[in-house]
Amino acid sequence: MFERPLKLTHNDDQKVFFTSDSHFRHNQSFIFEARGYKNRYEHDDALIAKINEVVRPQDTLIHLGDFCLNITMPEFEEILRRINCNNILYIWGNHNSCIRRMYEETLAGEYQRNDIEVYPYAVGKITYLGYYKELIVNGHMIVIHHYPIYSWN
Repeated sequence: MFERPLKLTHNDDQKVFFTSDSHFRHNQSFIFEARGYKNRYEHDDALIAKINEVVRPQDTLIHLGDFCLNITMPEFEEILRRINCNNILYIWGNHNSCIRRMYEETLAGEYQRNDIEVYPYAVGKITYLGYYKELIVNGHMIVIHHYPIYSWN
């Protein structure tokens, strides 16, 4: 089935930003120390502050996977609450943790089955786009996914 690219506009009123691999709550020193932080909490606070310095509530933040790891639902919801952006588009990565459970539980509740995936699918301020998506931003085609391009056909 042919799926049309998602069309977005980037201008002064609504900007489009890309990020990836935030690894919120990932409690491994090779993540937070490599990025210059003492622990996962300092790391998370700094990343959220940096996102909020640039991305406004009306903007679009495209997250290319690995949002969080080993996180509880309350911690996940707290991080989302602290991020000012109200429109987060999400591509699956290889560390999805709680963000995947949120999608699956909401989808299963709506469709009364857990063996299907539906994209795009919005839950709160996150819209799940699946593993691969084609975008057109101001007339320019962009292909987004988490994995290296050589891993696709």
